[in-house]
Amino acid sequence: MSDVAQLVFLPTPTQIGALTLDCSVTESHHGEVETTDHPVEQGADITDHVRPRPDSLTIEGIVSNTPIVQVGDSGQQFPLYASGRRDDAYSQLKSFKDNGTLLTIVTKLHTYLNMVLTSLEVPRSAQTADALHFTAGFKEIRIVQNQTVVLQTATPQGKASVNKGKLAATEITPPARTDSQLHQLTGFFGLNPR
Repeated sequence: MSDVAQLVFLPTPTQIGALTLDCSVTESHHGEVETTDHPVEQGADITDHVRPRPDSLTIEGIVSNTPIVQVGDSGQQFPLYASGRRDDAYSQLKSFKDNGTLLTIVTKLHTYLNMVLTSLEVPRSAQTADALHFTAGFKEIRIVQNQTVVLQTATPQGKASVNKGKLAATEITPPARTDSQLHQLTGFFGLNPR
């Protein structure tokens, strides 16, 4: 099967969010890592000096009012689409771009999560009047979750905690030192200093 036919008759068509493409003409998958410019000590864990950058993807695709009908393994035909499908696809892509929608993009090569549409180019000509021929650029957004840790302080037994409200700041003076640090350490370990 030729490369063009494989792109048109994909077992799983390329999807951008809920939008299914009739044809993915070209796909450019781009991954990059950032490495240190400084010398790395021999024996050091090299992964400490390499950081993956967000993935990016460029898709040249086609959505038509009259797509090619696919026939499944069981002979089942996928239905034809309504005549306004091209315009709906353009509205959907524009909405993805304008609203910063996080997308899942499924291609034959890889499934990308948390992608944002960063660029959209739609050339128009007499030859493509009944189809939306577009080039879209996507970039991965890395999502992290903050965690809040609640610290609890223990109160001495028998003493109830009291809410004192807001207190004015006061200067704290350190306690007078009576013993040397060496004397304190030897006493801690049960040694008798001379």
